[in-house]
Amino acid sequence: METYPVYWPQFLHCHDGEIECLERFNLAERFGQSNIFYSRKISKMKYLITSLSLLLIYTSLLSQTLYADSASQSNALKQGTLMAKLLLKKDYRSFTAFTYAPIIKMAGGLDKMASYMEESFKGMEDEGFSIANVTVENCSKIIHLEKQLQCTLTEIVELKHTDGKLIQKSTLIGIYSDKGVTWTFIDTHGATLKKLQETIKELSNDLVVPEQQEPEIISN
Repeated sequence: METYPVYWPQFLHCHDGEIECLERFNLAERFGQSNIFYSRKISKMKYLITSLSLLLIYTSLLSQTLYADSASQSNALKQGTLMAKLLLKKDYRSFTAFTYAPIIKMAGGLDKMASYMEESFKGMEDEGFSIANVTVENCSKIIHLEKQLQCTLTEIVELKHTDGKLIQKSTLIGIYSDKGVTWTFIDTHGATLKKLQETIKELSNDLVVPEQQEPEIISN
């Protein structure tokens, strides 16, 4: 008896003794469908691998950005704190050097602005006030602009007086230029972001400058 390939799914004995195969799929069709199946499977695998690679790249870039932002926030806080210490030491020139350069230029230069700062604090002392402490905290998220990084920080100034003390919170805007080596700052002095942008147009709309609160007065 003749044997027939096992891949023939159905067969029928005819009257003349011949065996006629009734195939659902002939050999060529079966291999053709297999090739299509594997081709689709490989394409799907390539798609998944590509998608995974893109996801890994995105995750890596995001991690690097978050790490860089964390470092930038830390540096902004450190340099803001250094600026505060210079004020406590009454080193007005070094303190003024941390001011955003366009502000210094508008004030007539570093020396002139430092002299103005010294006179202002001397007048405050003549009225019986002295600076007891200055702290800088709460750095916001880092805002990325084309040539700058920007953020906001909270500055807390504590003034002493014979009658008690006064604590004033205000907002600093920190700016880091791509050509700079340090953060520089703008003391908002209670001005709104919109008002500040009239003079300093490069300030980002994403900066959050809250309304300045009334100072806390603690009597002796």
